[in-house]
Amino acid sequence: MPVTPSASVGCILRLYVAGASPSSARAVEVMRAICDDHPGEPYELEVVDVYQQPLLALQARVMTIPTLVRVSPGRPPRRILVHLSDKARVVLGLS
Repeated sequence: MPVTPSASVGCILRLYVAGASPSSARAVEVMRAICDDHPGEPYELEVVDVYQQPLLALQARVMTIPTLVRVSPGRPPRRILVHLSDKARVVLGLS
């Protein structure tokens, strides 16, 4: 699914989660905190539940949950493959 960033959004992130599992809930919480902690760098966070939208996960070739993908800016999309509770490494991976 192509995503076009708006003028007010600097980075579009897509977080793939598995329902309301504890690790998925924690990943969403951490990513929202990271986005809130960086107001000068506007982020748009899209949360995709692979139980509700399995085709999106298949198309993105998501193999593990949770998975964070920086959709935009830049091509190809960039996967952030660190434990999402490590905020510093996630922010580093986004830059």
